[in-house]
Amino acid sequence: MVDGQGRFNFAPELGANTIMACNKAGFAEAELEPLNASNIITLQPWSRVEGVLRIGDTLGSNEVVCLWNYPEKEDKAGFFFHLETRTDAQGRFAFDDVPPVGMVVYHNLSLIKNEPDPGTDWEKAIETDEGTMYVTRPRFVESQPTYFQPAPGQMCAVSLGGKGWTIRGEFHPDAPEDFGDWTTNEIHFMSNPTLGLGLNYKDFANDADYEKARQASVDAADAYDRTEAGKREWHNHKNYGITVNDKGNFLIQDVLPGTYLLSIDTSSYGTRNSRWRVRLRKEVVVPEMPAGRERADMDFGTIEIPATAE
Repeated sequence: MVDGQGRFNFAPELGANTIMACNKAGFAEAELEPLNASNIITLQPWSRVEGVLRIGDTLGSNEVVCLWNYPEKEDKAGFFFHLETRTDAQGRFAFDDVPPVGMVVYHNLSLIKNEPDPGTDWEKAIETDEGTMYVTRPRFVESQPTYFQPAPGQMCAVSLGGKGWTIRGEFHPDAPEDFGDWTTNEIHFMSNPTLGLGLNYKDFANDADYEKARQASVDAADAYDRTEAGKREWHNHKNYGITVNDKGNFLIQDVLPGTYLLSIDTSSYGTRNSRWRVRLRKEVVVPEMPAGRERADMDFGTIEIPATAE
């Protein structure tokens, strides 16, 4: 707490590098080294964020939208800020008392219809030869994250969705017809990083070779993230939620042109005869929109996925 003249002090703490202050008037954060020279922190007024969510060609009404602070990737964030709200009947959302720092707003896409509670995982019972098996997965997934930085004391308008490709297709695993319920699987469609698809353990002769290559890949990625190109890529990162029915038919909405990574790694769960696991990492290029169009449809067709018995 500060005294009546705004003065404060802290006991020394090893590793501390940032100080934050806030009250009803505003918010401020400062690195300790420059602060030691001036000893002054000036609060900046809170910002307000307003926006509209669209899902395809419809307004996203009664949907969960979240907001959180988004520092540069190599920075050590001194705080975590998170707000959550639901859109109104016109898809509108708003957040008050937002710190004027880098932020991300995103649609918390429901993977399970008519689900009222985003706070817990969803559990499903699956009957197997060995008895009942319970599989959990998140109820919601982050979709269409959008980076921005609100100005102090100003209203910042952001929009989610309503433009891009509507993509449909079907996942077809190389497994028996009783493979299972696709609603128990973890599936991601996200911006493909410049440094590629990552490593496949099966490509290496032993654990030591894999670990050496993995560490070199991590070091290269960290170095790239500190470049201007890496920062731009970090800010422009996209992730789209995928809804899949129990037949493997999937839908991805409002996908902007770009190069993406389709990643599937199922939970291990039972079928009537045996256990199966499917894994896929596939680069997908989404083309530019047709001239004069903001929306268009695309069919990925059938995507064959290798499955292995466990």
